[in-house]
Amino acid sequence: GRDKSDNENIIDRAFAGEYKFCDSSIFFDKKGKIFLNAVFSFEKQEIKLDKEKAADCYLSVEYPIIIKEAKDKMYTIGTKEEYLYRRMAIKEALRRKQKALKYNTQRDGRKLKLQALNPFEKWEKNFVNTRMHVYSRELINYCIKRGIGKIVLNNFTEAQEKTHEETEESKFLLSSWSYFNLSDKIKYKASLFGIEVEVL
Repeated sequence: GRDKSDNENIIDRAFAGEYKFCDSSIFFDKKGKIFLNAVFSFEKQEIKLDKEKAADCYLSVEYPIIIKEAKDKMYTIGTKEEYLYRRMAIKEALRRKQKALKYNTQRDGRKLKLQALNPFEKWEKNFVNTRMHVYSRELINYCIKRGIGKIVLNNFTEAQEKTHEETEESKFLLSSWSYFNLSDKIKYKASLFGIEVEVL
């Protein structure tokens, strides 16, 4: 079929010995299609980075990542509007669909009624996951471009604790932002380039 992600090239390089095959699996879907869930091991890329230089990062409601460059200078990655707009739109569409389901006939059955809601959870999860990948990748690119060898997530613990408080802000943070997901992806991408990550 279509190969928009250049998977064929990756497989060819794996068979040639450039990439190392790890534990993989084969998946059969309901339509009888066969998928290879291939896992590869990549060597760390050698890039000249200065371990003494650190990027001071803050997780914020207004911006997913804020990097303090100087005393009065900030570099921001992402915005509240572009992230929350799409996520809230998916949630609102889900609410409209839930309201519309009450007009279905009883003979349809509960399972068939709720079947229409299944895609919404997947859409929201995929959107959040994609945005976290984009933000973390942009942070890593920022560090590589400037030769920064260390990332410091200054208020990660504080941001995590806020989500467990009994306030309206905490409920909003818990339902809307995905700080743990973001930090996890930052650590993974940083490890590929030998960048240290410190969580405070």
